[in-house]
Amino acid sequence: MIHILRAEERLSIGNGPFRLKRIRPGLTFSKGKDTGLGPLGLIDHALVQPGLVVAMHQHVNDEILSYPRQGSVIHEDTIGEKVELNNSNFMMMNAGSGVSHQETVNGNTWLEMLQIFVRPSAADLEPLVSFYRFPENISRNTWRLVAGPAAVDAPLTFRNEVTFYDLLLSSGERADTFDLETLTGFLYVFSGSLLLENSGVILSKGDGVIIAREQLRISATDEAQVVMFLVDLHADITRKGTLSG
Repeated sequence: MIHILRAEERLSIGNGPFRLKRIRPGLTFSKGKDTGLGPLGLIDHALVQPGLVVAMHQHVNDEILSYPRQGSVIHEDTIGEKVELNNSNFMMMNAGSGVSHQETVNGNTWLEMLQIFVRPSAADLEPLVSFYRFPENISRNTWRLVAGPAAVDAPLTFRNEVTFYDLLLSSGERADTFDLETLTGFLYVFSGSLLLENSGVILSKGDGVIIAREQLRISATDEAQVVMFLVDLHADITRKGTLSG
């Protein structure tokens, strides 16, 4: 079973120097019962002007993966970190009982990134901030593990049952989505376009697909940056997150 979410279904927030397209993966899938997909709360696809400062603000009970693809941003927080994030250096902010942070877009290039909000398994856990620098900015034609629960031993850790992969698929190349077994998949096109060979459906930038009980073969009709989430819909969650809940 697949369920297509088109780019126009995303919620638009802001304009001018700060623009967000908010993906609420469960909104139509659950027929309005939950805007999230189990522990996957929401995804913001952001485009932000150089020099813009998102002033210090707090998050509670959000597990936030910052995933830049273009440009860079200086992250500062109340734990004491000050780190530049870019397309090879990502951050996980496990907000727990509370972390405040500020982000400043660095350099002369517009920042384009995903901020991924996961619902933790329990409220008010210890606040943690961690970083991981990959040797390459993305993996070409092979899925790369970026983040997941502790048992997966990913570079960055969500404190719930969500695993996150990325992939740069060259034009004309093919890949298979994961064998989901008891999990549910969410595939999102960051840029470019894909053909879902099983169904003939074309996905373009900003489109996504929820996948259950099947494995898909995808091929790039134009070079495509793609991310995929594996989600356990039966995982324990807290809805007390600032945004993820």
